[in-house]
Amino acid sequence: MSARPTGHEVEQTERVRQRPDFIRENRRRPDGKRYSPGELATAAGTSRQWLSEWRRSGLPGLEHTDRLRRFFGLTPGFFTADEHEALYEARQPVLQALKARATRCPGCARAAWSGRRPVPRR
Repeated sequence: MSARPTGHEVEQTERVRQRPDFIRENRRRPDGKRYSPGELATAAGTSRQWLSEWRRSGLPGLEHTDRLRRFFGLTPGFFTADEHEALYEARQPVLQALKARATRCPGCARAAWSGRRPVPRR
């Protein structure tokens, strides 16, 4: 029996290692700018050095990842999810905001779902 990681374990470690960068690319601050590594570290309740080590090793502490997950409102499996699942999860706030905006403009919502342009009211 070998102690070497399997292909699946290596793939999963790589996904976990990439998640801080993934969050920075797909979640934005209220002003539309990316979160800095320092802001991510603060949200996780740790230091930038710890965050850098996570990005190098792919082995974060559970307490810090849970804090980061909760700060961004992500599902418990976010850090180990495959790329499609993670992207879907990361984009949910944008989708919810668009749906809310569409409900304030009923003609816009119908047009958006049908693929047509709304006709302005006069």
